[in-house]
Amino acid sequence: MDKRRKKRIQGSWAGKMAKPSNKTATSQEEQASGSNDPSEKKFVFQGNVVNTIRQAPPVKTLTERGTYEISTGPSGLAIIDLYPSFLDGDETEWMFEQLQAEIPWEEKDIKIKGEFHKQPRLTAWFGEFPYTYSGLTLRPFQWSPILNILREKIAKATGETFNSMLANLYRHNKDSVDWHADDEPSLGVNPTIASLSFGDSRVFELRKNPLNEGDDYSLMQHIKVPLNCGSLLVMRGSVQEDWQHRVPKEYHDRGPRINLTFRNISPVK
Repeated sequence: MDKRRKKRIQGSWAGKMAKPSNKTATSQEEQASGSNDPSEKKFVFQGNVVNTIRQAPPVKTLTERGTYEISTGPSGLAIIDLYPSFLDGDETEWMFEQLQAEIPWEEKDIKIKGEFHKQPRLTAWFGEFPYTYSGLTLRPFQWSPILNILREKIAKATGETFNSMLANLYRHNKDSVDWHADDEPSLGVNPTIASLSFGDSRVFELRKNPLNEGDDYSLMQHIKVPLNCGSLLVMRGSVQEDWQHRVPKEYHDRGPRINLTFRNISPVK
């Protein structure tokens, strides 16, 4: 494991707002006398006219190893830890094949806007307790030796212990997960979630929640993180409170990708 100190990137990620432009016309201006030429007419405005044009901040892309403070607010700091080469290529190849073969993958129905749809990926849940999200309750499977090895390796690197894991298999470029936050009550407040990737690369995206209900997400900060085979991404602090994330469909071909998302849950009383 690389013991180099992680880079720490601080400061505001918010893009600069466009400055309002003040346009004032003098009310004493008069039309040029004695002329019927429309090009010489002057239109007079009274008072101040203020145009405020909101612009989306530029999209940020994270590729280097480091700790990124992506926002701060009433909920606290939202932090991303990125380890692009957490596992080396030799071990990821056989691990991917073993995980794909031994995990009991299932295609489930999830509830979206009141209707049930086939989930566009395969999943499996491991841990002590059931896990409920999007109208779906997953019953846990038992940890396998390889999953325990990976769980311990992540705990050693991050200082976090995890009692549960949701495995996702993206079979091709059309498999995806839509915008959401991992904010179920069983996860507690400001949960830490560690995401380990195997197989083909996919782009992980985040978007900041608007300050006011009904505001446009397109004007908020967006972040992209290419997740390659062997990479580890950790979301902690207020990420689930203040941000949403997704893995979108892609227009070009992609091979299978396995994503193991480690977390801690408690039974909801």
